[in-house]
Amino acid sequence: VAACLLAQDPGESAWVAARKSGTEALRAGRFVEAEERFTLALKEARRFGPQDPRVADTLDDLAHIKELQGRPQEAERYFRDALSVREKALDSNHLDVAKSLYQVAQACLVQGDMAGGFLTEMKWGAQPPRSLSTPGSLLPTDIRADRAFKLQEAEKLFRRSLSIREQVLGLESFAVAQALVGLARAYKGLEDYKKAGVEVDKFEAG
Repeated sequence: VAACLLAQDPGESAWVAARKSGTEALRAGRFVEAEERFTLALKEARRFGPQDPRVADTLDDLAHIKELQGRPQEAERYFRDALSVREKALDSNHLDVAKSLYQVAQACLVQGDMAGGFLTEMKWGAQPPRSLSTPGSLLPTDIRADRAFKLQEAEKLFRRSLSIREQVLGLESFAVAQALVGLARAYKGLEDYKKAGVEVDKFEAG
């Protein structure tokens, strides 16, 4: 055992140490410190090559911070980067690809839900949210269009994740049920209640 430890790649040790300290900071709610440590871990992971699984894992870590901070747009960006790594490095029906597809879909779904919340608040007189890309406030039509786009994107990604999980794990897997619930939520957001009901029925049947 001691010989194995001595022979461990210094780059691997640096990545493990940075990721471990980032995880500890995240669990303690120290988000800034966690992001700094995971960013360092990502730098170390990239030394092993752009398609190394450690790169995707660390991108997921950074995305989870943004999720906890209520910043789904930034979480989506990190999750998409992780998906890109896995799609290039793994078979198209690999479960890690399915996981990444689900994570991106979930980030899109959250953004769609947030846009729906903004529309509800504006209906009762609240000020519209500020645009991140252009000066001024977003109009309801802009928010509706962005919401529909995010929900449609979530629907496509949930479907791809579901397809892989069904093929690899079978219909009674928890991961399949998880994707069905996400898909039903996307359809509900799009007000396609018939399709939402179909997915709920599949979930309950499983």
